[in-house]
Amino acid sequence: MSSEVKSASSLAVKYDLSQKIMQHLDRHLIFPLLEFLSLRNTHNPKELLQAKYDLLKDTNMTDYVANLWTELHGGQTDEALANQFAEKRKSVLDELSELEEEVQGILGVLENPDLIAALRQDKGQNLQHLQEHYNITPERIAVLYKFAQFQYNCGNYGGASDLLYHFRAFSKDTELNASATWGKFASEILTVDWDGAMEELGKLREMVDSRSFKDAAVQLKDRTWLLHWSLFPLFNHANGCDTLCDLFFYTPYLNTIQTSCPWLLRYLAVAVVTNQNNANQKPRNPRQSYQRRMRDLIRIINQESYEYSDPITSFISALYSEVDFEKTQRCLRECEEVLKTDFFLVSLCDHFMEAARKLLAEAYCRIHSVISVDELANKLEMDSAQLIQLVENQNNAAGSTAAAATNQANNEESDTASSTAGTGDIIPETETTTEAEEPEPEPQFSFKAKMDGESIIIEHPKYSAFQQIIDRTKSLGYESQNLEQTLSRSIADLKLPSA
Repeated sequence: MSSEVKSASSLAVKYDLSQKIMQHLDRHLIFPLLEFLSLRNTHNPKELLQAKYDLLKDTNMTDYVANLWTELHGGQTDEALANQFAEKRKSVLDELSELEEEVQGILGVLENPDLIAALRQDKGQNLQHLQEHYNITPERIAVLYKFAQFQYNCGNYGGASDLLYHFRAFSKDTELNASATWGKFASEILTVDWDGAMEELGKLREMVDSRSFKDAAVQLKDRTWLLHWSLFPLFNHANGCDTLCDLFFYTPYLNTIQTSCPWLLRYLAVAVVTNQNNANQKPRNPRQSYQRRMRDLIRIINQESYEYSDPITSFISALYSEVDFEKTQRCLRECEEVLKTDFFLVSLCDHFMEAARKLLAEAYCRIHSVISVDELANKLEMDSAQLIQLVENQNNAAGSTAAAATNQANNEESDTASSTAGTGDIIPETETTTEAEEPEPEPQFSFKAKMDGESIIIEHPKYSAFQQIIDRTKSLGYESQNLEQTLSRSIADLKLPSA
């Protein structure tokens, strides 16, 4: 038993991404990861304590840093160092008093209902109004940013978030506004306001994508940091996994992952696998379909396998590229240990394992006609009773999906007939265009099965060659249009400097 625990611990350390991720995080965002590692007992406790002290010693959290030093040295005290902490604490309190006094008058004006009613969309007009009627200059507005930064370093993230909100509403300084957006995003994360964090993520992404950079390396760095910071809200928000797929599969960010942070493929793989519930939904964009995302994921993992691999990415590769079920089983066992020690994925461990077993079952059943219940249960590391229940649930889900599709088709036929009768057999041009731009999703990865004693009989769908051609070419129109738009934007960007 002890050897198994030791093996699991070594596996967790081997595939731990904490150090790689921390390189692209703010120090305040690193602290929750260190706390998580302390609870998991996979690293040396004294080394983690030293890391916490080194991380926070330059912040304004003097009391907490002093406690960390005392704990690090076994309860011993150092009079000289204690005096240093006391002096720094006094300095922090004095600066706090000065900033509070300077900002109090500004906040009183900015929160005035009469002023709020008089504000306009244009920041220039608002600043002129503040300067003429309240003597608040851009320099005084900048004090809000300074005080927000001070509060953030003190650990008062809620106060920092409020101050940055007021600062961005009136500031015209592009650089400070960009920095304030990063700070607001971090503050929302640290106050566990996931709705607010998702809103700030959208603003930050728009800023990074639309902002003109003289050096492409700077934009690459910003996108790298954005991807790492986004892990906090995307794995805690209700629709986070779907949003993560949209963001990570977007070409500029996918290029960023492949260039500077291929380890983020782990999180993309988990998001795609656990998002199977949307497989039956028709996406507005064909690129957002579950089947398309899975194919893209397989392709990208194969391309980057020389650069990065772990049990999660190896599971996808072994199942779909190598079709090696024994290796897939080994990877699946390792996945559970890795997920349990990953700060962002620990809450999705059970969900991922269930979804991964379903994928393994579908892939295994796709190449068999008759399977022993015990054999498949062994492959999935499940009890026979659980497997039988899984097959029954799959059949019930397939039946309900087919019924829903039939009802939808009947409704569409009746709607078409009624609209045709009322319009004199004229088909609106807009409807034809919409159907051409949004092709139907491809058949989902599923199977029909029935129990026959101790065996499972697989019913494979039959597709003619003509149907396969239709399925593979139905999105060509959309792809061509997307390619044309991409080329047009690229040509416009090339012409922009000369203009």
